Formats: sequence, structure tokens, C-alpha cells
Amino acid sequence: MRQLEYWNEHAGESWAENADALESINAASGADAMRRARARPGEVVLDVGCGTGATTLALGRAVAPGGRVTGVDLSAPMIREARRAQAELDVPGIEFLEADVELARFEPASVDVVFSRMCLMLLDNPAAGLGALRRALRPGGRLLATAFRDIAENPWLPLAVIGAAPFIGALPPLPLPGEPGPFTFADPDVPRALLQTAGFVDIEIVAVDTAVTPSGSPEDVAALLIQLGPAGGPYRRATPDRRARARQAVAALLGRFVDDAGRVTLPNATWTISARRPDSCQHEGTR
Repeated sequence: MRQLEYWNEHAGESWAENADALESINAASGADAMRRARARPGEVVLDVGCGTGATTLALGRAVAPGGRVTGVDLSAPMIREARRAQAELDVPGIEFLEADVELARFEPASVDVVFSRMCLMLLDNPAAGLGALRRALRPGGRLLATAFRDIAENPWLPLAVIGAAPFIGALPPLPLPGEPGPFTFADPDVPRALLQTAGFVDIEIVAVDTAVTPSGSPEDVAALLIQLGPAGGPYRRATPDRRARARQAVAALLGRFVDDAGRVTLPNATWTISARRPDSCQHEGTR
């Protein structure tokens, strides 16, 4: 329920309103997993935590002709934006479903690929969610996902909250240790154990290091990062003066990532997580 409230009342509208700019940051986090997914024409794909639909549209192009992709997200604002983008671009074989993946009833053994960019670590009950996804996969079907590594390897991520908080009022509660959040899968043994318990095999977790270079001045990037995270909702509701002061404070904190040309370059340390449903039911026990 906490994730449902957060992505509908706090962050969802900000992400929908800034879909293109936010994708310029998020794209790097899924590129390796997208390549490893090897989605092929005619395949059926489930895109979990599809957000505003960029990954779903990319997967739709990969499985055409004849394939199908369902993008699933619990954020109503982001699903609306995803449907708008789909109508504009007219990529065939795509549908969007507003649903909680932990509660959705996917057709058993109907999916070739489950793809998820930066979502699985946010599930309230990841064991239940991964079990549902394993059941949705056909025997031999593959799962590809991404998650952030440790906060120390992504030092820019907390800066938007640290810098903006004094100026924009109360923020939604931040995750406590062990609760769903961006660093829940920082220790690779956590997703590995969850996948094993859910019945996946051939689990591989690979460190991927990329750099994110958003366009615009440091203050432009600060505004984008504020809206990307838990400060997004309060920032949108703050007065123009308070928003300006929040941007300036975050831009100052980002100074360590600004080069001589004034470009902001952010280190992006993630895991690419891959796994597979066993080839036959005989190998899945009673799960």
C-alpha cells in the first residue's frame, strides 16, 4: 500500500510530466538488461514497472512482427502517459495494465520474457511478486531486471532529498532498512536468495557501471533529480520561491559532478539480474 500511495500521490505525476527528460537519466539503467533480454519477433513479454512506457515501446519494436508486450505499473499517472505515448507512436502489439504485480493474475506459462527496469527492489513483497512472475513465464522463459548497487557507488542519488528538503516541506517517509527502496538489492545475495526461493534457476547478477549525463545546466539537472525522487510531490506543491531555493541547493551539492564545460555527469552503478524458469515442471518442485 505504501508504494501504491507513493507512486500515485507523490512521484507519479512528476514522472508523467517529465517523461522524456527522466528517460534521459533512466535509459542507462536498463540498456544492458535490454540487450541481454534478446527479445525476438513473435515473443510475448511482460514489462514490470513500465513507468511511462519507454521500455515497453522498445520491447514492442523488438518483438514485432507478431509479438506482444504488456507494460504493468501501479501508477495511474504513468500508465496514462504510457498510453498517450503508445497512441502517438502506434507501436503494434502493446497494452498497458494499471496493476500491482504482486496481486495481478497473469495467465500461467504465457510469457517468454519478463523485463523489469529498477522496479523489483520496490516490491512490498518481492517473494510473492517473483513467484507470480515465475508462474507467468513459460518453461525456459527468462527474467531480466536491474537494480541499484550500494548508495556509496551512487552518491548523487540522495542529494536531491538532502538539498531540497529544507525548502519544500514534509516529504513522504523514506524507507527504513529492510523496507522496499532503491537500495534493497544493493547486496546481490538478497535478490539471489529471493529468486532461488521463487523457483528460478541459472541466476546471474552482473555489475554494470555507466555514466548519466543529463542535458541542461546544473540547476536544470537539480530540478529533474528532485522530481525523480521522493521530493517530487512536495516540490510540485511548493511556492516558486521555495522551488528555486531547492534547485539552487541541490545544484550546489551536484558541483562535484560538474566538469569544466558545465556538464553534469553522474556515476550509475547497477546490477543486471538474469534468471530462468526451469525447462519443465518436474524441476520446479511444489512451488
